[in-house]
Amino acid sequence: SDMVDKGDYVFPKPYEGSYQFIPRPAPRDVSGRILSVFGRITMIGQHDAVAVDLGRKDGIEPGHVLGVYQAGMEYRDPRNGDNITGYARRAGILIVYKSYDLISHAVVMEAKYPLRVEDRVANP
Repeated sequence: SDMVDKGDYVFPKPYEGSYQFIPRPAPRDVSGRILSVFGRITMIGQHDAVAVDLGRKDGIEPGHVLGVYQAGMEYRDPRNGDNITGYARRAGILIVYKSYDLISHAVVMEAKYPLRVEDRVANP
């Protein structure tokens, strides 16, 4: 039967991909977000593993390098009082080590600033 019953043992399915890859830039048109960080709740730093909302359907494969981008500081325009957000800055670099249809797992290779869940990821 394909059903799991109380008392059954459940084992993780082995990853069917390869851990050998050549680092290369992700496709130019991809844009996504960091979904979560493994083992932490908030701030993300160098060597942390993260999940991103880009996968094979987006052309993402192991070895793809992604930049992490954060919106610039928000400030008030002295002329009219409007809130203005500064230019996005590249805050870090990720390299994908596992890719699935809808998500990928990546490791932070460089973090110039603390990274956060919801930061944007795109071609480096």
